Amino acid sequence: MSKTKKRYYAFLFMIAAEAIAILLTCTGFILRRTVAKGAEQYETVSDIALPLVLIRDRVAAKEEKEPQETTTKETEESTTKETTTEEATTDETTTDESGETTTEGTDESTTEETPAAIDESYFDETLFIGDARVDDLANNARLGTADYFCGENFSIFNIFSKKVTNDDFRNATLDQVLASKSYTQIYLMVGFNDTEYPLSSVMKQYTYALERIMELQPQARIILGAVIHANEETSRSVEGYAVKDLNTMNAEIKELAQQYDGVYFIDWNDLFCDENGYLRSAVSSDGVHLTASAAKEWAEEIVKQAIVE
Repeated sequence: MSKTKKRYYAFLFMIAAEAIAILLTCTGFILRRTVAKGAEQYETVSDIALPLVLIRDRVAAKEEKEPQETTTKETEESTTKETTTEEATTDETTTDESGETTTEGTDESTTEETPAAIDESYFDETLFIGDARVDDLANNARLGTADYFCGENFSIFNIFSKKVTNDDFRNATLDQVLASKSYTQIYLMVGFNDTEYPLSSVMKQYTYALERIMELQPQARIILGAVIHANEETSRSVEGYAVKDLNTMNAEIKELAQQYDGVYFIDWNDLFCDENGYLRSAVSSDGVHLTASAAKEWAEEIVKQAIVE
């Protein structure tokens, strides 16, 4: 080949290379202005190299996407296997007497037996024995068809000698009442009218009364109720009605209850008294007896604290 032809081909090659360079530069410039505008990773890339960079990025993106899809598929398969395994473990295999093997599903739900709610009918076979406070209960907030053997000036010393005539009884003594009917439970709430006597004598008579009731009603549970306090004026002015004196009596009654099976003690004073132990004015108009609304509140509390065995 002559030198002239070589120069000619070299000249054509240079022109072609220059044309390609110009083409790539223009293409890169256009892509920078449009497709890759604002992309930080291409700010330092020359216009001529940009088309090649974008081609490489698409290939890399495709390669990265394929393993991710594979991983997702493997995760789904793993989850399916775990679910199948869990379902399988909930089945129990048992063998009956004939030697046959059976598979039974395990019942994962367990139902705890809860006691039935107490309502007023729970007190249908109940006897309330007490002083004027229990009389307030009988007149304003009766529970079910319970019987009430109560009245003014009832004390632990006269509950067996006094006769009662009310909606439940006609000129009856407590011995007659206890002998005429079988009770499921008996509430004994006296003591407020006994503060004039020595506490030792009161508790001796209280023990006799409790054992007498247990003798005549051996099947009944017996609840000894705390003596309810008086208001501040009465507590300070009447001997024996001081909060500390009534608290001492209630402590003795509680200790007595703990000596017998089937005998319980409930203190109602938190329901009616203030932080100093005095009967609140809102529950008593005279400082001793209970208002109708207080009696209803007491009945609700008796329901809440019903003894269930």
